[in-house]
Amino acid sequence: MTAAVVVLLILVLVAVIVIAGYLIVIALALSRVNQTLATVISAVTEIPGKTQPVPNVLDGIDRDLSKAAGLLEGLPQRAGGSTAASAEGRVGPGNVW
Repeated sequence: MTAAVVVLLILVLVAVIVIAGYLIVIALALSRVNQTLATVISAVTEIPGKTQPVPNVLDGIDRDLSKAAGLLEGLPQRAGGSTAASAEGRVGPGNVW
């Protein structure tokens, strides 16, 4: 083998090692991206399950507030206030302060 062939083989070997190194680094980066995407996907798929109970909770709060409004409705009259004051200050589904 001549010196030119030996130099060519060494250069080819170095090129293969460099390309293999780059491919290994790329594979490691893609592995990290894959792990991060798996974490994000699992978190995103949990969102509908965690937000679904909100209307049920709001319905319960609405029922409780309606009961409280019903209990407070006659309070000014019992306390000696006028009926006009109780009508103005009435809390209900259509009346907001």
